[in-house]
Amino acid sequence: MGLPELLRGDALLWCRNNRSNWQGWEDFCADFREYYLPRRYRATLVREIQTRLQKPDEPYRKFATEMLTMMRRATGFAEDDQVEALYNNMHPRYQMYIRRDTVTRTRDILRLAEEFEHIEEQTQARQVITPKPAVAAADYDRRECCWRCKQRGHTRFDCRRPPRRFCLQCGRDGVFTKDRHPPPGNAARAGEEAAVPRSSE
Repeated sequence: MGLPELLRGDALLWCRNNRSNWQGWEDFCADFREYYLPRRYRATLVREIQTRLQKPDEPYRKFATEMLTMMRRATGFAEDDQVEALYNNMHPRYQMYIRRDTVTRTRDILRLAEEFEHIEEQTQARQVITPKPAVAAADYDRRECCWRCKQRGHTRFDCRRPPRRFCLQCGRDGVFTKDRHPPPGNAARAGEEAAVPRSSE
């Protein structure tokens, strides 16, 4: 083995002191883990693997990468064991789409999980968004409501909903602001015009 070329410092000295006991790579790995890794390292990793669950909004590929990395470091996980852990710890939404007896390899479960995510994305994209009811005049606040559709949560610059006719000042439906609250000059002028009698022709 070319281990002396890979190791430095104390690790190189440890290798020279123990290499006569090794018949191959597996023996070296076993001794290396026993000497350098923390006590109960594998038991801790196995416990983390058992309790690591896919989060509701977590992409399956990210979850699977973390799981497979821990199983590789822990060693002793055959592919069947990997598939079992990946399936049991995935989010229940995925389990409703993927049947356990249809996957025997890790790449199979990855492919089906990403296929399910694609279907979910397409379904959400096609869902019709039901418009929220407009705010009632009694609850209207011009500082919080959109001046285009009368709903809260956005401004008229971001609005994508059909425009509504309502007073921007008080929120009354079916009227324009200029009619409901005319400027003082316009109101006075309108009153004067109404007071002057029209001459008969």
